[in-house]
Amino acid sequence: MAVNARNSTQNVDENLLWSARMMETSDRKLLWKVIIPVSAPGILTGIQIALPISLIITFIFEMVAGGGLGYLEIRGVRGFDSPQVYTAIFAIRIVGLTLDRALRVVRRRLLAWT
Repeated sequence: MAVNARNSTQNVDENLLWSARMMETSDRKLLWKVIIPVSAPGILTGIQIALPISLIITFIFEMVAGGGLGYLEIRGVRGFDSPQVYTAIFAIRIVGLTLDRALRVVRRRLLAWT
């Protein structure tokens, strides 16, 4: 995510920066009015790529440390409790799907011009 944010801010068109500077735009306004809107698609793409990876890491950590949906899944596997395993997997799927859909809504609202 950080790499995507850095790359998208570095790839801002220099003509936009020069135009804003010619209109005597302060550094703060340049950041909020030019750089962030231009680099927002790249930043949100980085978040969209990092979201499933962070969920996987979270559930694996829960499996190891104990607690949460990952722990319920492991406990079901160790106890040969198939309904508990499938319920935990289904709940993990719902969490991931909900977060993905929420991120898509945020992306659609923030990037209405694209």
